[in-house]
Amino acid sequence: MIPLEGHDNTDVHYLVLFEQPTSSPANSRAVGQLWKLTSKADVRQHQQELAALREYVRFVIEQQQDANVALQSSQSELDSVNQELQSINEELEMSQLETFSSKEELITVRADLQALRARSVALFAYLLQGGRCGMDPGPPGGTLFEVATRSDSGRATGLRGRAH
Repeated sequence: MIPLEGHDNTDVHYLVLFEQPTSSPANSRAVGQLWKLTSKADVRQHQQELAALREYVRFVIEQQQDANVALQSSQSELDSVNQELQSINEELEMSQLETFSSKEELITVRADLQALRARSVALFAYLLQGGRCGMDPGPPGGTLFEVATRSDSGRATGLRGRAH
């Protein structure tokens, strides 16, 4: 290794030459002389830089590990939230089916109530007329409905409206 100075005399560069190793004493002396050329201050400076780089790498590794722990925690929370959302979605689907079923049931009940109301009105009108078809118990125009026909069992089967 041979130190070389830069063009502004502030930077020092080294030329490293590699040769086939020989066991000659001259070769050993050359290596020793190269080591002597490198000053102790340069060695200390390089050791300090190496120590600073090691500390920086240690710091970066710790930061990376902390970030990985935080990411794993966030991933775990996201998985939990995703499972909750899937459960809520399933509950909403079941609720939607129940709502549709209830709606259909209400439509059926409403139709039954309307039929029952119509039969009740017919029965009420029939009773107001004394239980006989065509008889008007009150003053003319006093009833709103009168029985139009009777079935074989004697029940009113239809109504027709009258004006007041």
